[in-house]
Amino acid sequence: MIRITVTLVPGGDESRAREIARANVANISGLADLSDYDVVASECASDVSGLPAQTASFKIFGHARRQSVWSLVTLVAMRAAGRFNRGAGVIEEKQGA
Repeated sequence: MIRITVTLVPGGDESRAREIARANVANISGLADLSDYDVVASECASDVSGLPAQTASFKIFGHARRQSVWSLVTLVAMRAAGRFNRGAGVIEEKQGA
């Protein structure tokens, strides 16, 4: 499993650091070259965005594992953002645009 965490460090002051989002990413395809993943992503309520605390579960299918881990992190972040921004008046970019 891969755990992705987002930590806010206000003004760079580590004593004020706090986790604001997390995703647990579990490979469900036996570590195949093209792998599928179960993802559980969550984020805290935000005074900045006005969004409530949220959790979403979803799957990623057919990810090519022989690339940088940042490729998988990007897919997870994009999918979570799509789920969490729904109904928030956020205009999302369309892929390929």
